[in-house]
Amino acid sequence: MSEICRPFLIVTTSSSLSQWEAEFARLVPSVDVVVYSGNKDTRKGIRAAEFYEDGGHVMLQVLLSSAEAVFEDLDILRSIRWEAVVIDEYQHNGISHDLGQIKMLITNSKILLLSGQIKDTTSAYLKLLSLLESPGDFDKLWGLKSETNDNLCKLKDRLSRFVAYGSTSQVSKFLEYWVPVQISNYQLEQYCATLLSNSIPLRSCSRNDKVGALRNILLTLRKIHLYKNG
Repeated sequence: MSEICRPFLIVTTSSSLSQWEAEFARLVPSVDVVVYSGNKDTRKGIRAAEFYEDGGHVMLQVLLSSAEAVFEDLDILRSIRWEAVVIDEYQHNGISHDLGQIKMLITNSKILLLSGQIKDTTSAYLKLLSLLESPGDFDKLWGLKSETNDNLCKLKDRLSRFVAYGSTSQVSKFLEYWVPVQISNYQLEQYCATLLSNSIPLRSCSRNDKVGALRNILLTLRKIHLYKNG
């Protein structure tokens, strides 16, 4: 993030804002994430406190916003040039019905996150491509708007050029790699001490970790792994 000058805008549903915020806090706590929600006065206060430095320069790193807030404050958000606009829950009615407004935002790139199957119609694929294609290239696709199998195949092929990651039911979503590393004697002692002092939760037959004991053990072990001797 330190090499990127422009902020990111993540557009999602109101119910998903807290999940995004929690994931940023867990994975990249150093990144300044501003949650943009609430009524008009609340959002005005957020803009005054979080958007600009004294000199008028944008100080945002990540703006996490509901779709409703983006649409209501579109003129304000259009004044910012975004590094990328990420559209989460694309298929949600509150987002997909107003793609035309999102297209008005100034950005280097757009990223769509889809959580289900795309409707198998040319109109559905054209709607997606209208957001991803440049205006000139998209105009050339209007000849494929009639609902035929040939047109649908061509539009699917066109969309495939924009797909960065796709999963199927036969393919695991995550790949796991085990990499051997060397640890110091001090780290080994701390590993053993942590495991021995937490022997009760580690030997528990319960499938639930309601108090977060196992998670705390894992976090402690990770910190030991990251420890560097001076």
